[in-house]
Amino acid sequence: MMPREPAAAILLLIGTLAGMTVMALHPTGADIVNAQNFAGHALLNRSVHGVAIASLPLLFLGFAGLCRRLGWPDIAVAGLVAYGFAAVAVMIAAVASGFIATDLIERMFTADAATLPILRVLMGYTHEWNQAFAAINVVAASAAILLWSIAILKSGAMPRALAYAGIAIGILVPAVVISGHVRLEIHGFGAIVFLHGAWTIAVAAFLFRADSRKGPASLDVEAH
Repeated sequence: MMPREPAAAILLLIGTLAGMTVMALHPTGADIVNAQNFAGHALLNRSVHGVAIASLPLLFLGFAGLCRRLGWPDIAVAGLVAYGFAAVAVMIAAVASGFIATDLIERMFTADAATLPILRVLMGYTHEWNQAFAAINVVAASAAILLWSIAILKSGAMPRALAYAGIAIGILVPAVVISGHVRLEIHGFGAIVFLHGAWTIAVAAFLFRADSRKGPASLDVEAH
């Protein structure tokens, strides 16, 4: 059986690379509303958002492995709770953008004059839901990284440079989003996904190399 920390690292790598791939392949709104190529872009849009949703349990389990490495202090558990909120929020955002919006656009192509304005209103409403939950995801995920980074500093179980980078991300990302300097459209949200992903990959690299017998004492009870 694979040791727990390398297994957690693999889950984090798979989940993170899936998220980065999703953002790299994510079609724009202009692509999807193109009637001539709608079928292909609609399939791509649904597929990438489905992959994004499927990656969330992998990431949650991987981050649970990070908490185990840190010895399950309260602050690390709080980080896992914050990430749980982030995962739920981005799942809702992905459903709105990948499935509901795509279906609405498809109906708009054949809608009559009376129905079309209603579909446009619903489309705008769906976009607002997507943006609101994307913002919750960004702030909650950044808070999780901040909390885990503080736990890393306190435990000494992982490199301090990783903690300092996480603290910077955890403070600066919410600040630029809440202040309105970064909009959570494809490019803005994608940049944050890649920034969070870079930190997560660094965590995964350390977990993969780490000896699970070192660091904070395990909470597992050994039989004697």
